Amino acid sequence: MALKLVTNENQEQTKMATATIQNEDQIIAQTIRDQIGVYGLMTLGASQLHYFKNSVGEPGLTFTARILPFTKSGVRSSRPAKMRVDVVLSCMDLYDVTVVRHTRGEREVHFRGEGLDASDLQTLMVALDYDGDETLNPRYI
Repeated sequence: MALKLVTNENQEQTKMATATIQNEDQIIAQTIRDQIGVYGLMTLGASQLHYFKNSVGEPGLTFTARILPFTKSGVRSSRPAKMRVDVVLSCMDLYDVTVVRHTRGEREVHFRGEGLDASDLQTLMVALDYDGDETLNPRYI
């Protein structure tokens, strides 16, 4: 097996290609943030916004939100919990949203939605901020 010598020119091309991919991911995350809107993010008390790629390599936006979780008995808690919200741009140019709560080393999916249009993102974020028996506020969805 022959080893290939990596020259400075190849290293620069690799760095530029990596930077281009990161910039595209950042642009997609910024677009998702803009489509959710300030009101949708403020409703959930969003913080720690970052761009990321999911396990399949699809780009998206992830952030921490404060949402009222369900207790083990199936009723809403009166205290909000920090949950991770992942909004991913799928290959069909639609969004997949997953809301996950980590408690005591366990991963609990609070909400999962697939194939959502950009116009539905802000409404979904507002609907997640609900204290009723359902996961989403029925007045918004």
